[in-house]
Amino acid sequence: MANVPIAKQTVTAARRAYTEYCVYLDDMQHEKEAELQRGVELEKEVEDRRQLQKQKELLLKQLAEEDTAEQEQKREQDTAKELISEASEKLLAAIETKNMQCVVKVALTMLKGVNEKLQQTSQKRDWC
Repeated sequence: MANVPIAKQTVTAARRAYTEYCVYLDDMQHEKEAELQRGVELEKEVEDRRQLQKQKELLLKQLAEEDTAEQEQKREQDTAKELISEASEKLLAAIETKNMQCVVKVALTMLKGVNEKLQQTSQKRDWC
């Protein structure tokens, strides 16, 4: 086996190249870790957005249901008021024509039923 002389500059250049390669590998490792971290953060952000969207949809659905229920109660109250008005008119007509037996009985029955309905819808609305 023959001894080959190696110059000091060659050894220094080899060490420098090795050091630079180690730094390069370390930088690549840090870059991979940073990329993985960005991926995790992005996934978390996407999941957070999904959760917010679900909450938004749920709240909008609840608002729509409450609005529908409120509109239904208002319709019921309006119907009750119309029936009260109609019963009052019939009662006044019965008094004017002095047909007290039939019409007054019907008008009073209507008034009683409508008042009960109006109280029920008012109580339902107060609960909400």
